[in-house]
Amino acid sequence: MPHGVKDATGEVGTLRAWWTRYPTANLGLACGAASGVWVLDGDGDAGRAALADFETRFGLLPQTLSVTTGGG
Repeated sequence: MPHGVKDATGEVGTLRAWWTRYPTANLGLACGAASGVWVLDGDGDAGRAALADFETRFGLLPQTLSVTTGGG
């Protein structure tokens, strides 16, 4: 959408129309205080190493949802 998160909606009819018009579009999610959703994005070997270091220093992160993407 041309205005990114400012064009966001949760209205089902609008979402269906957008998905019909743009069937290969990716989904976006506003993160942080606005939604209460927080994301940790660690890419590649450096990201895995940084996460391991974080957990060594501060303890394991809680079990949560995760996703593996195509890269980067």
